[in-house]
Amino acid sequence: MSLSTPFGSRPVLLGLECRAMGARRLLRAGLLLAAAAGAAGAAKGLAASAGETFPVRNGFRALAEGLGPGLLVAGLVALLLGSQAIASDASEGSLRATLLRPAGRGGLVAAKAAALAGAGVALALAAAVGAALVGGIGAGFGDVVVLYEGSPVGPPKQTAALMLGRAALVVALSPLPVVAAAELGLAVSAFFDHAGSAASAALFLAVPVTLVSWLAVPGSDLLFVNPPARVVDAFRSLAAASATADWRQAPLAAAALVPGTTLLAAALAAGAVLRRRDILA
Repeated sequence: MSLSTPFGSRPVLLGLECRAMGARRLLRAGLLLAAAAGAAGAAKGLAASAGETFPVRNGFRALAEGLGPGLLVAGLVALLLGSQAIASDASEGSLRATLLRPAGRGGLVAAKAAALAGAGVALALAAAVGAALVGGIGAGFGDVVVLYEGSPVGPPKQTAALMLGRAALVVALSPLPVVAAAELGLAVSAFFDHAGSAASAALFLAVPVTLVSWLAVPGSDLLFVNPPARVVDAFRSLAAASATADWRQAPLAAAALVPGTTLLAAALAAGAVLRRRDILA
């Protein structure tokens, strides 16, 4: 069967890659793990707030607490998925046949990058959904109020409508670092012919990258993770009615641009490496 349509071969290749990604057991397991991690983080946050003298208990705070562990799991799964994208095809022998199709190497990398981006978004949203479900059931998404013996103390610190808008923005930004991790895995995968070697290299690479990131920005885990994490921290402070909470300090532009630039550079690097490899020989 010819791998082509009236619009070219790339749409067909993209469809094939998306279907293959959806069938990956790692992705299915990762969705469950990310949701479970998000739910566990939210439950832990609710339990901690219950022990406060003046508790601030709401679903927004639980969402913020759950996003941290949930996105960490989502990022690790995305990194592993990316590391398998090209190396697994090479080890199975299907990469050479795919490259003989009209789409070529650039089309293959673009299709894999797009499929990984979809997987990264799904993983991040799974983490957010897990945290939001626990937060909604455990505390509800109402006004942010300080309580004493179960009764509100003073007026609301933040209204529910305002917090819902900010929560939507935080959730919208959360997939970017996860997708960046997936594309970094793709760049690593372009160097290898065996899936196991690629996965090991991707995980090993995370150590020096984390160290360099910490040296550049003390306290950060990864440079492309740090700005979105600071936005979540600002949202958490608002949800906890912290006296130092200031949404204006949230680096919204950096939270979009830094991981966005990272994922684009990683995808381009994967294409450049694959073009130089002598796979068809």
